[in-house]
Amino acid sequence: MASAIRVVSQQYSPALNLLIVNDDRWTKEACKAVAEKLGYTVSTADSAVPALLHLSSHPADVVLVDAAASEAEAVQLVGRIRKLHPNSEIAVVGASAQDLSSSLKSVDFECLRKPFQTEEVTTLLQRIASRLRARHDGMSTVAFNPGAGVSSALIGESPEMQKLLRIASRAGSSRNPVLIVGESGTGKEKLARSIHAAGAAQEATFISVDCASPDTAMIEAGLFAKEQTSDSTIFLDEVAALPLELQGKLVRALQDRMVRLPGRTAPAPFDARLIAATQHDLEPAVRQAAFRRDLYLRLNVLSLRLPPLRERKEDIPGLVKYMLAQLSQTTGRNYTLAHEAMKLLLMHDWPGNVTELQGCVQRAAALSSGSLVQVDDLPAYVHPGQASFGPEPASDQPEIVPLAELEKKTILSALERLKGDKIAAARLLGIGKTTLYRKLREYGLGGRSTSRPIAHRLTVD
Repeated sequence: MASAIRVVSQQYSPALNLLIVNDDRWTKEACKAVAEKLGYTVSTADSAVPALLHLSSHPADVVLVDAAASEAEAVQLVGRIRKLHPNSEIAVVGASAQDLSSSLKSVDFECLRKPFQTEEVTTLLQRIASRLRARHDGMSTVAFNPGAGVSSALIGESPEMQKLLRIASRAGSSRNPVLIVGESGTGKEKLARSIHAAGAAQEATFISVDCASPDTAMIEAGLFAKEQTSDSTIFLDEVAALPLELQGKLVRALQDRMVRLPGRTAPAPFDARLIAATQHDLEPAVRQAAFRRDLYLRLNVLSLRLPPLRERKEDIPGLVKYMLAQLSQTTGRNYTLAHEAMKLLLMHDWPGNVTELQGCVQRAAALSSGSLVQVDDLPAYVHPGQASFGPEPASDQPEIVPLAELEKKTILSALERLKGDKIAAARLLGIGKTTLYRKLREYGLGGRSTSRPIAHRLTVD
């Protein structure tokens, strides 16, 4: 998805999303190269677990599954994909329809035999794309996963997000507790649901518990719900606010694997997996005796930090593209974003994180007079000179800043975030390195070194 993080064109248009599931590097790269030439947005996964974790938050129009290594695993994966996304197109590499037809009687899928030529991949993907577009033109659009709009928080090609998703994919295949730390709006519950979906059986229950609720009885009912089983996941939202009394009861349930429920004479098994989330590190609360140390140690088996959006701004174009694609699906209007509007979004710090960005994009699309979302459609708070977050002022026009100044601020901000790496900055900004060097000379910051870092302030070479 390298093209999704480049600010290079005048507008951003939705593309078909392809997921390639294959552990053979040559096959994966060959198919990826062909698909990207055809305009697909491509993601890859080495096996079934990371593929299902990806699909739980990144619905794909097309999934290319390798069956050469394990036909049984391919059958299971195709079945799960069909349940997750009934309208996704599936293509199986390395098997014929006859090989899998007995196991997948109710699943329609394309086949690509090995060895294959790149022309065969091109023909296959072109055929599928034509079918999808015809379906779209007939108003029978490829459906996104229900609730996928809020799961866009997990989209990201930044190093931080890629590392997080790799670790989360391994977490999906285990039953160990997970502690997710992240600011409000970063997508903690979305990550928890993705981990649950990647590792649990289809019928397993995901129970969300608001630990900050003033109703202690409701919290307890969620913690020890009668419907929880060994495949269930209990999500402890804002676990730092869990009352001490219930913290103790939860520790005992985890120790004994049993819990006494109201109205029952015999204790019930407590086998659910726990995934907890908090906005702040729990260690200060532990030191202040506001949170039990024994519970903290039990929950903190695997700790995942969701970075705030201001630390991964290179993910904003991909996030916006996905959000606009969803709006296009629901409204029938093919929304795109003007280049200058994207530049403003990249300059904002997004204290409300992905939730704030999603609200901004939805509002801008609603106010847009056409399918192209312009700078004037964006809320005033993302314009330079306005408040960083909050409602728009009742009067006062947004400050008008020359485009050259906006361009300079964007370039210098990118260089500062990337510690002076000019090649990486040029790649992020979607411009050539020669253009970047020329701009820096115009700003009086000339030089061609890419190794000298920009620390607290921009330094000249």
